[in-house]
Amino acid sequence: MKSKENHNYEGGLKTDLLPVLTRHVIETEYRMLSLEAIAASKRSIIDTLGTLLAGSSLREYYGILDLAREWGGKEESSLIPWGIKVPFPNAVLVNATFARARDFDEVHPVSGMHPSATVIPTALALAEQVGGISGRDFLAAVATGIDFICRMRMADNKTAGLNGWSSDTYGPFSAAVTAGKILKLTEKEMVNALGFAYAQAAAGFQIYQSPGYSAINQGLAARDGALSVLLAQKEMIGPADVLEGRYGFYHLYLNGDYNPSRALDKLGEEFEGSNLCIKAYPCCLFTHGPVETVKKIMQKNHIEKDSISQLIVKTNRSEYNLCCEPLLEKKRPTSRRSAMFSIPYVLGNYLVRERIVFEDFLEENIRDEKVLEMTSKIIPQIDPALDQLETSVSPTIVEVLISNGKRYSERVDYIKGHRRNPMDFEECVVKFKQCAAYSARAISNEKLEEVIELINHLEEVEDMRSIVEKLI
Repeated sequence: MKSKENHNYEGGLKTDLLPVLTRHVIETEYRMLSLEAIAASKRSIIDTLGTLLAGSSLREYYGILDLAREWGGKEESSLIPWGIKVPFPNAVLVNATFARARDFDEVHPVSGMHPSATVIPTALALAEQVGGISGRDFLAAVATGIDFICRMRMADNKTAGLNGWSSDTYGPFSAAVTAGKILKLTEKEMVNALGFAYAQAAAGFQIYQSPGYSAINQGLAARDGALSVLLAQKEMIGPADVLEGRYGFYHLYLNGDYNPSRALDKLGEEFEGSNLCIKAYPCCLFTHGPVETVKKIMQKNHIEKDSISQLIVKTNRSEYNLCCEPLLEKKRPTSRRSAMFSIPYVLGNYLVRERIVFEDFLEENIRDEKVLEMTSKIIPQIDPALDQLETSVSPTIVEVLISNGKRYSERVDYIKGHRRNPMDFEECVVKFKQCAAYSARAISNEKLEEVIELINHLEEVEDMRSIVEKLI
């Protein structure tokens, strides 16, 4: 459980969190990564490229693509999969948005962070612009960028959705450290870049309310971090001590309610990228636990869905706030976004259709009366015991009542994709290919196989542009 100490500026409890984390990023080289961290980074890379390709065909975000095309500018980095080259920050804006667009990207269960959809598009776009970035240097940038931002968020004593700030609020910092690592910034330059990232950090939870296009936060955060690094390269001086200063992030955004020891625990020994959860379903991770738990009950007890009279789903406050409120809207969603962030809809959809795929969130499908009839039987509740665990994605408890009066209950602690119930690289390959089938621009099977092979042996790649070239 997290410490509840308040680190107020006047209380003398301030630490050197920023310089410690910054030096860790700068000093960590590929040879210092554990085998686990390397394998996790490869999974993150192939998973994020897959979600980017799948997101590219989601037309509700095409306004941002159109803007990047209209702006034009210096041809530095590619818009994947279209192959149009634009200035590096604009490429990051578009690619990070589409990587998150279908909400199929991986999540850090403890903090609720979506780090890869920011870190990997930023690193790839910059590697393309700079040229000559090896797979080893790229892996080091991805591993440390993800580690930095997850640790920064872990210091927050509130889990996702409880203080109004979303994971995307932290996004500019992750993009800045990742790009800074690629460019081999000095400590002074990196601190300046993080200062400019702080100046642009803003992403509240209101955008998750229907019909908000929440993925735009991912793109904006990534672009802001990219811009921050470019400013630092031009010897611009950013604000100092941006995490723990008098008006630093933890005091201004979190009212001093943070615990730096969580951010520093096992620093350099364990990389938080190894703790990311790869999604098995294209919807909010909070909905996955209920599905896995109901699946377990149904299979174990041979229950027919038509016999179900009621389902009680027990979650924590974070999950309830985002995926169960307002309950009427979540039981009868009016938009794709609302359905993707609805425990009643996702669970009802699974019970009726026995699947969870992109098409289930189309406007015509979320109105399916058979699904809506099932959602009416689902009763979400906050379980105080689960809330006390203080992890963003908690275990799930489900009770199923059937028409003959029998009641069945199960608990699932680790959903598919969790570190303790992981997807291996081959399973990520299957997901990558499934996602690639939805790409706005068709990519041949031959090129997809080449991308898979390059990522699987990324430490042998001499120039990361060889991967980009196969995706455009």
